[in-house]
Amino acid sequence: MPDTMIAMPSVADDHFEYPYEQKEIQSDKHAHIFMSFGNMLMELFKDVPDAHVGGDQAFYWTPRVIADVIVPDAHVLRGVDKSQRDSIRLFEERDKFPDSRIAFVMEIWSKDNPMRERYAKYDRYRRLGASEYLEYDAKTDELVLHRLGEDGFYQIVEPNDYRRLYSKELNVELVYEDGLIRFYRDNQRIPTVAEAQAVLLAKDAALAEKQTK
Repeated sequence: MPDTMIAMPSVADDHFEYPYEQKEIQSDKHAHIFMSFGNMLMELFKDVPDAHVGGDQAFYWTPRVIADVIVPDAHVLRGVDKSQRDSIRLFEERDKFPDSRIAFVMEIWSKDNPMRERYAKYDRYRRLGASEYLEYDAKTDELVLHRLGEDGFYQIVEPNDYRRLYSKELNVELVYEDGLIRFYRDNQRIPTVAEAQAVLLAKDAALAEKQTK
C-alpha cells in the first residue's frame, strides 16, 4: 500500500458511540437520482454474499475521532458480510474481515458544494483506497469515474464509443440519461427497480384480462 494512503488501525472499540451524520437532501433531482442509484446498486449485489451496499452512511477511519468522517451518497464494500450497520467503522471492518475493501463510492454534487470540498473528498477516498469513485454534477449532468491505480492515485476512466463509463467494480456501464444515472450491460439498459415492477404489473394485468375473456 502506498504511504499516501490511510492505514487502518486494529482496535476493539465496542463502547464508543459514533454519531451518524445524516446529510440533507439538496433538491428533488438530487433525491431522485440518489434513491434510484442506491436501489440499482442493491439490486446488482443482492445475491453477492460478500458485498455490503449502502448510502448516506458515515465512514469513520480513526477510533474515537468523530471528526475523521466522510459520508458517500452510495458505496459498495467487498469482502464483508451483509449485516446492517449504522455507520461504517473501517478499522473494525478490517479487523473482522482482513480482505475487506471499499470497492465503489459515489457523490452527487450540487451548485452549493464548493470545489474545495470536492477536492477534499477526492483525496480522502483516494487515501482510503476506494477502488472506484464516481462523481455526478447535478448542475451540468456530468459523470466522472475515477479508478485507483497501482500507484495509489486515481485515473479518469474515459467513456467508450457509446459515451458510457465502464465500472469494473460494478461490471456495468454508467451514463446519465433521462434524468437518471443508467446502468448498461451487454449493450442493454438495465431497468430501474420501479421500471421492472411496472413491466411485471403490466404483464399481470394483460394476463388477467386475457383470462377473463
